Amino acid sequence: MGDRFTSTFGLVAGLALAALAAAGIAEDAPKKFDLGTKNRWEKDEVVTVTHVQRMEMTMNAIRPDGKAAEQTREKREESVVVWRCLEATEKGSRLRAHAYVRSWSVKDEKSDDTSVTGAFVEVTPEKWTMLSPGIKPSPAARKWLDTTFGPKAKDEKAGFDSLGAPPSLAVGESWRMPPEAMQAFMSARGGNTAGLDTSKVECTVTLVAAEETPKGPRLRATIQLSGPLGGAVGGAKGATVSVAEGSRVSFDGEIVSVLGGSHRDERLSGPMEMKLNVAKDGNVVTSTATAHLEKTRVPGGEMPDPPKTESPAPPTVPPAVPTEPAPK
Repeated sequence: MGDRFTSTFGLVAGLALAALAAAGIAEDAPKKFDLGTKNRWEKDEVVTVTHVQRMEMTMNAIRPDGKAAEQTREKREESVVVWRCLEATEKGSRLRAHAYVRSWSVKDEKSDDTSVTGAFVEVTPEKWTMLSPGIKPSPAARKWLDTTFGPKAKDEKAGFDSLGAPPSLAVGESWRMPPEAMQAFMSARGGNTAGLDTSKVECTVTLVAAEETPKGPRLRATIQLSGPLGGAVGGAKGATVSVAEGSRVSFDGEIVSVLGGSHRDERLSGPMEMKLNVAKDGNVVTSTATAHLEKTRVPGGEMPDPPKTESPAPPTVPPAVPTEPAPK
């Protein structure tokens, strides 16, 4: 009787648990979040992008005579750009837009450059065009304009999309950033990787928290990048210098993104450090650069009307001169 009761009870309990699981009352599976949705542009949509980067660089050199020399430099870059999409494809790629540079500055111990603050720029996939006739970009500002608005600018990719995220992920899960995405990530954050061997550098992104907001799920993920560097870097007069052992790069930061709307409300922050050891002609030089970065993208923003371009006046046509009849 006891064994029969026990087996019957076990069968009933098993059926009950199965029913609860089917109804979703039993332990829920981890909730997956859609990370594969890309930012989409729509006509007349406005997005504000803020970028702040503070870089500190220290260079230590040991000369052949054993004497040491040290040089320290600091640089700060800040920009606030308001975008308005004028034309977009059906898939949400930007075809033509106006960008208003609300503020832009580059400061170091030698200069304080604000030459493109207040500029209006028209942007297409092929080029950028300055719409503000009174703005005269400095060489540094022109380089920033090319990087931000030129054909090689990849503003379409942002947030988790730019980090090579999988289509969906649950809190506690991670992914390895693909090599191409990792190269772009380092270059965009002050780590010039041209000529460097980064094959041993790895980056892991982990989704650590999620909470519901009126706009959509707010996700936070940590970004941990580190590894040794090899290869060569550009030297004086076009020469290249091999990178010695002990050179490495690291980034320890986070990304916070709200999944909702055509553009996500997001912030990426953290310090990137790059250390390079090089030796040439008996000189051993160690340079360490640390870039503290914070970048935000927020839907909306105030944007004034662009400057009106005056159409050239039509050419004046002199009045017709009456001709005298020919003599008979």
